Amino acid sequence: QRLVVKKIFNDNAFVSKYKICAMNSINFVRILGQMCYYIWAYLRINPSCNGCIDIAIPSGAFGNTLACCFAKKMGIPIRNVIPCTNKNDIIYRIFRNGDFSSEGKKDYYETLSPAMDIQIPYNIERYLWLTFDGNTDYVKRVMNIFDKERKYIFSDLERKRLSSLVTYSYKVENNQIRDTTIKFI
Repeated sequence: QRLVVKKIFNDNAFVSKYKICAMNSINFVRILGQMCYYIWAYLRINPSCNGCIDIAIPSGAFGNTLACCFAKKMGIPIRNVIPCTNKNDIIYRIFRNGDFSSEGKKDYYETLSPAMDIQIPYNIERYLWLTFDGNTDYVKRVMNIFDKERKYIFSDLERKRLSSLVTYSYKVENNQIRDTTIKFI
Protein backbone atom coordinates (compact mmCIF):
# COMPACT_ATOMS: atom_id res chain seq x y z
CA GLN A 1 0.00 0.00 0.00
CA ARG A 2 2.79 2.44 0.95
CA LEU A 3 4.52 1.96 -2.40
CA VAL A 4 1.29 2.37 -4.39
CA VAL A 5 0.45 5.63 -2.62
CA LYS A 6 4.03 6.84 -3.04
CA LYS A 7 3.92 6.05 -6.78
CA ILE A 8 0.62 7.93 -7.21
CA PHE A 9 1.90 11.03 -5.43
CA ASN A 10 5.13 10.99 -7.46
CA ASP A 11 3.09 11.22 -10.67
CA ASN A 12 2.69 15.02 -10.86
CA ALA A 13 0.47 14.91 -13.96
CA PHE A 14 -1.96 12.48 -12.29
CA VAL A 15 -2.02 14.48 -9.05
CA SER A 16 -2.68 17.73 -10.95
CA LYS A 17 -5.29 16.26 -13.26
CA TYR A 18 -7.31 14.58 -10.47
CA LYS A 19 -6.45 17.08 -7.71
CA ILE A 20 -5.22 14.33 -5.40
CA CYS A 21 -4.58 15.23 -1.77
CA ALA A 22 -3.98 13.04 1.27
CA MET A 23 -5.06 14.20 4.71
CA ASN A 24 -3.67 11.35 6.73
CA SER A 25 -0.11 11.59 7.99
CA ILE A 26 1.24 10.97 4.51
CA ASN A 27 0.60 14.72 4.14
CA PHE A 28 3.21 16.61 6.16
CA VAL A 29 0.67 19.34 6.91
CA ARG A 30 -1.02 16.87 9.24
CA ILE A 31 2.30 16.21 11.01
CA LEU A 32 2.72 19.96 11.51
CA GLY A 33 -0.76 20.18 13.00
CA GLN A 34 -0.09 17.25 15.30
CA MET A 35 3.09 18.91 16.59
CA CYS A 36 0.82 21.51 18.16
CA TYR A 37 -0.71 18.83 20.43
CA TYR A 38 2.60 18.26 22.15
CA ILE A 39 3.51 21.93 22.43
CA TRP A 40 0.04 22.67 23.87
CA ALA A 41 0.24 19.69 26.26
CA TYR A 42 3.60 20.82 27.57
CA LEU A 43 2.40 24.40 28.09
CA ARG A 44 -0.70 23.14 29.92
CA ILE A 45 1.12 20.90 32.37
CA ASN A 46 4.48 22.69 32.63
CA PRO A 47 3.95 24.22 36.09
CA SER A 48 3.48 20.79 37.65
CA CYS A 49 5.89 18.61 35.66
CA ASN A 50 9.38 19.65 36.84
CA GLY A 51 10.26 20.76 33.33
CA CYS A 52 10.03 17.44 31.45
CA ILE A 53 7.19 15.27 30.28
CA ASP A 54 6.86 11.70 29.04
CA ILE A 55 4.44 10.93 26.23
CA ALA A 56 3.10 7.50 25.20
CA ILE A 57 1.48 7.47 21.78
CA PRO A 58 -0.56 4.76 20.03
CA SER A 59 1.35 4.10 16.85
CA GLY A 60 0.13 2.94 13.48
CA ALA A 61 1.73 4.80 10.60
CA PHE A 62 4.02 6.59 13.12
CA GLY A 63 2.81 10.10 12.18
CA ASN A 64 1.74 11.19 15.64
CA THR A 65 5.00 9.92 17.14
CA LEU A 66 6.92 11.72 14.42
CA ALA A 67 5.09 14.94 15.26
CA CYS A 68 6.04 14.52 18.92
CA CYS A 69 9.67 13.95 17.91
CA PHE A 70 9.68 17.14 15.83
CA ALA A 71 8.32 19.04 18.86
CA LYS A 72 11.07 17.53 21.00
CA LYS A 73 13.71 18.42 18.40
CA MET A 74 12.35 21.99 18.36
CA GLY A 75 13.05 22.27 22.08
CA ILE A 76 9.93 21.13 23.93
CA PRO A 77 11.39 19.29 26.96
CA ILE A 78 9.96 15.87 26.31
CA ARG A 79 11.99 13.26 28.18
CA ASN A 80 10.50 10.03 26.80
CA VAL A 81 8.63 9.56 23.53
CA ILE A 82 7.08 6.10 23.71
CA PRO A 83 5.29 4.73 20.64
CA CYS A 84 2.93 1.90 21.59
CA THR A 85 1.92 -0.85 19.20
CA ASN A 86 -0.42 -3.80 19.12
CA LYS A 87 0.42 -7.22 17.63
CA ASN A 88 1.35 -5.42 14.37
CA ASP A 89 4.59 -4.50 16.07
CA ILE A 90 7.08 -3.31 13.47
CA ILE A 91 7.70 -0.04 15.36
CA TYR A 92 8.20 -1.95 18.60
CA ARG A 93 10.70 -4.29 16.92
CA ILE A 94 12.64 -1.42 15.33
CA PHE A 95 13.26 0.19 18.71
CA ARG A 96 13.62 -3.03 20.70
CA ASN A 97 16.17 -4.84 18.55
CA GLY A 98 16.63 -2.97 15.24
CA ASP A 99 14.36 -5.33 13.28
CA PHE A 100 12.70 -3.43 10.44
CA SER A 101 11.07 -6.31 8.58
CA SER A 102 7.73 -7.36 7.19
CA GLU A 103 6.55 -10.62 5.68
CA GLY A 104 3.47 -9.02 4.17
CA LYS A 105 0.16 -10.71 4.94
CA LYS A 106 1.95 -13.40 7.00
CA ASP A 107 2.65 -10.92 9.80
CA TYR A 108 -0.50 -8.81 9.60
CA TYR A 109 -3.06 -9.25 12.35
CA GLU A 110 -6.54 -7.82 12.82
CA THR A 111 -6.73 -6.49 16.36
CA LEU A 112 -9.09 -4.59 18.64
CA SER A 113 -7.23 -1.39 17.69
CA PRO A 114 -7.56 -1.29 13.87
CA ALA A 115 -6.09 2.21 13.49
CA MET A 116 -2.83 0.67 14.69
CA ASP A 117 -3.01 -2.34 12.35
CA ILE A 118 -0.18 -1.08 10.14
CA GLN A 119 2.49 -3.32 8.64
CA ILE A 120 4.85 -0.67 7.29
CA PRO A 121 4.74 2.73 8.99
CA TYR A 122 5.22 5.16 6.12
CA ASN A 123 6.48 7.90 8.42
CA ILE A 124 9.54 5.86 9.34
CA GLU A 125 11.35 7.45 6.37
CA ARG A 126 10.78 10.90 7.87
CA TYR A 127 11.94 9.67 11.28
CA LEU A 128 15.14 8.33 9.73
CA TRP A 129 15.67 11.68 8.01
CA LEU A 130 15.14 13.50 11.31
CA THR A 131 17.43 11.29 13.40
CA PHE A 132 20.16 11.02 10.77
CA ASP A 133 20.48 14.79 10.29
CA GLY A 134 18.65 15.02 6.98
CA ASN A 135 20.90 12.46 5.30
CA THR A 136 18.68 11.60 2.36
CA ASP A 137 21.26 9.21 0.88
CA TYR A 138 21.15 7.17 4.08
CA VAL A 139 17.33 7.14 4.16
CA LYS A 140 17.16 6.14 0.50
CA ARG A 141 19.67 3.31 1.03
CA VAL A 142 17.78 1.90 4.03
CA MET A 143 14.41 2.11 2.30
CA ASN A 144 15.74 0.60 -0.95
CA ILE A 145 17.15 -2.36 0.96
CA PHE A 146 13.88 -2.72 2.87
CA ASP A 147 11.76 -2.48 -0.30
CA LYS A 148 13.90 -5.09 -2.04
CA GLU A 149 14.46 -7.56 0.81
CA ARG A 150 11.46 -6.72 3.07
CA LYS A 151 14.02 -6.45 5.84
CA TYR A 152 16.64 -4.11 7.24
CA ILE A 153 18.45 -4.74 10.51
CA PHE A 154 19.76 -1.57 12.13
CA SER A 155 23.27 -1.83 13.57
CA ASP A 156 24.00 -0.93 17.21
CA LEU A 157 25.34 2.45 16.07
CA GLU A 158 22.19 3.11 14.01
CA ARG A 159 20.00 2.03 16.93
CA LYS A 160 21.77 4.53 19.16
CA ARG A 161 20.85 7.28 16.70
CA LEU A 162 17.27 5.99 16.44
CA SER A 163 16.89 6.20 20.23
CA SER A 164 17.96 9.85 20.34
CA LEU A 165 14.29 10.89 20.10
CA VAL A 166 12.29 7.74 20.80
CA THR A 167 13.48 6.34 24.10
CA TYR A 168 11.75 2.97 23.86
CA SER A 169 8.58 1.37 22.58
CA TYR A 170 5.81 -0.68 24.12
CA LYS A 171 3.60 -3.46 22.77
CA VAL A 172 0.15 -4.53 23.96
CA GLU A 173 -1.97 -7.58 23.19
CA ASN A 174 -5.72 -7.73 22.50
CA ASN A 175 -6.55 -8.74 26.09
CA GLN A 176 -4.79 -5.60 27.39
CA ILE A 177 -6.64 -3.44 24.86
CA ARG A 178 -9.97 -5.02 25.84
CA ASP A 179 -9.32 -4.69 29.60
CA THR A 180 -8.25 -1.06 29.30
CA THR A 181 -11.24 -0.19 27.11
CA ILE A 182 -13.64 -1.79 29.61
CA LYS A 183 -11.96 0.05 32.48
CA PHE A 184 -12.35 3.48 30.90
CA ILE A 185 -15.71 3.20 29.15
